[in-house]
Amino acid sequence: NIINPRAVYVHWGKRTCDNAASNIVYIGYMASNVEVGIGAGTSYQCLPENPKLKMDFDTTGVNMKTSKLAAVRFSHMSMFKSSKQLQDKVVPCVVCETPMRPTVKMFPGTSCPGDWIQEYSGYIASNAHGRMRAENVCINRDPDTYNTIEKSRGDPVLTPVKIGETHDDKLRKDASIPCTVCSK
Repeated sequence: NIINPRAVYVHWGKRTCDNAASNIVYIGYMASNVEVGIGAGTSYQCLPENPKLKMDFDTTGVNMKTSKLAAVRFSHMSMFKSSKQLQDKVVPCVVCETPMRPTVKMFPGTSCPGDWIQEYSGYIASNAHGRMRAENVCINRDPDTYNTIEKSRGDPVLTPVKIGETHDDKLRKDASIPCTVCSK
């Protein structure tokens, strides 16, 4: 048996894997917890476009106590030329597999360090300030969208992460932060 090391990662904001050596596992859309009440998960999920779901056996009295996922929408993505076309559109994602490269990591900045291989580049984004905490992810620099227009109160949104107060003169306050997803 020959072992084939590989990693699986989510490419946020696209429906294709940018690196030609990477394979598509499935295409989906970005989901997070609905912004109503307190408590819920903090990580984003890439839900398949056509998931095969099972119904719960006993749903009486459970509805009010469960966390609920909803599609994440672009909001105020000013770092993209197409920011007006992105507003309120659902964020796509694709799960990619990198053969022969078992490690994938997001690096702040515009390039991969050393002998790392670039999978894609973009900007760091997360949930809006004042809303539920969420992880920081790298959104592709040329994002795709889903053209759905229905919105619900409490739908999660994705906004740019900006530089805050800093003691480094090289970092401009309120600048969007570039990122690169790399494999090795």
